[in-house]
Amino acid sequence: MIRTLVFALMIIGAFYAGFISPFGALLAYIWFGLFRPAEWVWIDISQFRLSLILGIILIVRCISSGNWPNLSHRLSIGIMVFLGTGLVAHFNAIKPDLSWHWLDYFARLSLVSLLLVSLINSQKRFVYTIIVISSSLGFYTLKAGIIALLSGGTKFADGLAGASVSYTHLDVYKRQFL
Repeated sequence: MIRTLVFALMIIGAFYAGFISPFGALLAYIWFGLFRPAEWVWIDISQFRLSLILGIILIVRCISSGNWPNLSHRLSIGIMVFLGTGLVAHFNAIKPDLSWHWLDYFARLSLVSLLLVSLINSQKRFVYTIIVISSSLGFYTLKAGIIALLSGGTKFADGLAGASVSYTHLDVYKRQFL
């Protein structure tokens, strides 16, 4: 219940930040993508497609405020070349349907990355972006560290997200030697 309440407050804050400014929408999208709150709460929220909604808010806010991607920046050129390489690889793929799924995913990521190059135009915005990225990833690192300290050592079988399976050293010992 508390996780759901905290999530609801955070997602409301993310939507609010997205409606206020394009940079707020970018930070909300990055937070949602890296923090993965859909796997943190106990209820299934995947049908709401909140990441897609935050992405649409980002694009609409950028278009409405005139923040277009800076295609002449060297990072933007690199992103477009990498996307073009993926497109060429798609035409030579053994399973084009599977390739198309990931090319679509990468095209969305490239669009957000192109907007990121345009929206992060000051040192202050860069610092805010790094804070959002590090706190989103650091939350799970901190949580895993606390669990490892309190349980006498833990091995996590999965990566980031709230559904990670953990084993204590005793469980690992029992499986290996008993």
